[in-house]
Amino acid sequence: VPLKNFLATMFSLDIWLNFPLAGEYSGYLLLGYWLGRQKINLRWRITASLAYFIAVGLQIYGNYARSLAAGKYDNFFANNNGLLVFIEVVCWLAFLPGLETTLQRLPAIFRRILLNLGLASYGIYFVHILLIEAFRRGLFGFQLSASTPHPLYGIPLTTLAVFLASLAVTLMLRNIPGVKKIVP
Repeated sequence: VPLKNFLATMFSLDIWLNFPLAGEYSGYLLLGYWLGRQKINLRWRITASLAYFIAVGLQIYGNYARSLAAGKYDNFFANNNGLLVFIEVVCWLAFLPGLETTLQRLPAIFRRILLNLGLASYGIYFVHILLIEAFRRGLFGFQLSASTPHPLYGIPLTTLAVFLASLAVTLMLRNIPGVKKIVP
């Protein structure tokens, strides 16, 4: 599917084959399952890491160049079904197997922090969109978004603020008896 969308966009093709909703992403699920069962040696994991950063760099530069040329934001290279995102996903999935063994070597406090962040991830995912919008609208007394302030520091600042606020809300939701079952 990613290749289909890439070719359709690059060459203005009308490809009639459609995969509605989750069908477009089922390939990622199957690929993740398959790669998760493979024994991937350290050399390939390092190569996947390097390829990931190259793909991310090309994605950032490609979106920047296209946006600059168009005079407005163009996320062609950030398309979830695009070639670069596909490469990034494959690289992540090739890198992740065996990571658990590496994490076991970390001190206990870091493992506990990672475990708690992992448990909070669903709650963070659940509320982050609301908080992005709240920051964008200035509901906390100041505006914060990818473009306010300047994107160079606005994007990382917004990312960090939304993550920390989402984590705080998730931790508060855990204390509500009925909600605790939904947000572990």
